[in-house]
Amino acid sequence: CGENVVGEGTGCTAMDQVFHVDCFICMTCGSKLRGKPFYAVEKKAYCEPCYI
Repeated sequence: CGENVVGEGTGCTAMDQVFHVDCFICMTCGSKLRGKPFYAVEKKAYCEPCYI
C-alpha cells in the first residue's frame, strides 16, 4: 500500500519487504497470508491453493 508500518503486531516481513498484516494477501483470492504457506512469483504472493 506504500504506507508506513507502525505499531507492534501490525506488520509482517516476507519477500524481503515489510507488509501491513492486512496488506499481505494472496494476489488471486485476497486471503490473508500471515503465518501461512505462500508462494512468491515475480514479487507477488499467492496462497497455496491458488498457486497449485
